[in-house]
Amino acid sequence: MKTKKAVVVRSNEQIRWTNQTGLSAPDGSPDRKQTEMLPVGAVARINEVAITNAYAFAEIEYVDIASVERGSIRGAARLPLKEAPSRARRILRAGDTIISTVRPNLEHYAFIKSANPNAIASTGFAVITPKAIDPRYLYYALTRANVTEYFTRVAATQTSAYPAFNPDILEKLKIPVPPLAEQKRIAGILGALDDKIELNRRMNETLEAMARAIFKSWFVDFDPVHAKARGEKPFGMNEETAALFPSKFTDSPLGPIPQGWEVKPLSALADFRNGLAMQKYPARDGEPSIPVVKIAELRGGLSANAQRANLDVPPAYVVSDGDLLFSWSGSLMVKTWAEGKAALNQHLFLVVPRNVPQWFLHCWLLEHLEDFQAIAASKATTMGHIQRHHLEDALCLVPAAGMSVAADATISPFASLVLSNLIVARRLANLRDLLLPMLLSGR
Repeated sequence: MKTKKAVVVRSNEQIRWTNQTGLSAPDGSPDRKQTEMLPVGAVARINEVAITNAYAFAEIEYVDIASVERGSIRGAARLPLKEAPSRARRILRAGDTIISTVRPNLEHYAFIKSANPNAIASTGFAVITPKAIDPRYLYYALTRANVTEYFTRVAATQTSAYPAFNPDILEKLKIPVPPLAEQKRIAGILGALDDKIELNRRMNETLEAMARAIFKSWFVDFDPVHAKARGEKPFGMNEETAALFPSKFTDSPLGPIPQGWEVKPLSALADFRNGLAMQKYPARDGEPSIPVVKIAELRGGLSANAQRANLDVPPAYVVSDGDLLFSWSGSLMVKTWAEGKAALNQHLFLVVPRNVPQWFLHCWLLEHLEDFQAIAASKATTMGHIQRHHLEDALCLVPAAGMSVAADATISPFASLVLSNLIVARRLANLRDLLLPMLLSGR
């Protein structure tokens, strides 16, 4: 949802939260008489606690900026304290909000619903600890789109090597603070949506792990074939499916493989369609446009700050829900897209399968991803990448046709449910973003 930008007033870089921004009702509105405009520093503390020489833990759970994406923390690293980076300093506690002060437009922020006592965040975050405000209400007030836009504008004025803002900007920022009961009501509504989004994300992690476990057992470790070669019945498999697996191996460039299966390069299994330089298709004022998916959007999803392109983008470079995308440069990753129609930027492949199910191709890309990442890391450039010949060098196993049909019947439901959960999560996020300014304005 588009909102007008907040207005920076006076020299103290405050935001005027008006009805136009959707973050408070007009002056004198009867339902907002008890709402105060208070600086964050009056209701919370910024970077209150940090590691000292007396710190009690030898191991930490470290949250760095790369592991935080628009409300989610994905994989805190467990590290011995003595091996942790020097920026691992800020102590996290339940109820804290963390906001990256570096490149705020990328929206690296999250609410700490629970935290182990050894949870530590990077000094690249501002850690906001509530004192006289509902913790989750504070999180929503600080991660509103026009607050992020404000931080982004402030960061752009700095003279450092990269856009960043000083935490004292956040401390002075004024936010609407209604009575506590109203704070809890607002936080409860928005929090319920975020909790469902997080539940879907965790469900998808489980579904993806189950699908990959089956794939690895059947197509990488050949467990059913080994079982039949020993004269045993494959574990957890009906007789009809078990009959499709051979009981012998044959030599191949990959070593012994199931008899009748083929070795093919990744490049033979799909069309890897590289995106375009979307600055050639800039959005035009007053005309329809679509968002541009770059590496940042593939990693963290679309946001209000995403670049937009006009509708002259060739249809072959417009992606839709369910498309498989692979970033071959920078942060190499493979994901099923579920953010609606978007224009595919350069450095990303749209992966279109050739005569194999998409989940099969997705799993093989994940099998080779670590090798691809190592190749990219070895490049003596500012942005590591792979080249097309690496796709030709990456070998895969393709089973006989009957086996492919049976595998598809087993694994494709996992992929379908993952996509469904992703789309539901997107719709819930859109609803949350629609409700947030309305709730904060008392409507």
